[in-house]
Amino acid sequence: MGSLRGTVWGSNLRGMKVLMLAIAALVLGSSLSFATESKGTIEKSRLENAIKQHIDEFRLCYEERTMKGGAPDSGKVVTIFTIGPEGRVTQAGIKSTSLKDPEIETCLVSVLKRTRFPKPNHGAVEVTYPFEFSSTRK
Repeated sequence: MGSLRGTVWGSNLRGMKVLMLAIAALVLGSSLSFATESKGTIEKSRLENAIKQHIDEFRLCYEERTMKGGAPDSGKVVTIFTIGPEGRVTQAGIKSTSLKDPEIETCLVSVLKRTRFPKPNHGAVEVTYPFEFSSTRK
């Protein structure tokens, strides 16, 4: 089991600064709650690079909802997904959430499904990836 951390700052048109901490808990080579059994592995650095390529999209899921005035000030969404043998996400969902905002959660899952990952070694791999969001206004 490994972990990775990333911090991304952004600002929207209203001058609100949004901090998104992506704290990943990677479960490599073990089964979680999907029907498929995970036998594969993937290097943390390669997984991190794939997530970083879409980090603005993940952040935008929260920022857009915040601009509409509907998102909580902070919260955590734990995603769970399977990367298939070809590097495509074959299953994705929400494991837990404190945001309780279906619009943000649906957006995060949608971005995950579009993300292309490196091909795992030895078959599919299941990953849990928590996103932690908070916003502050100037």
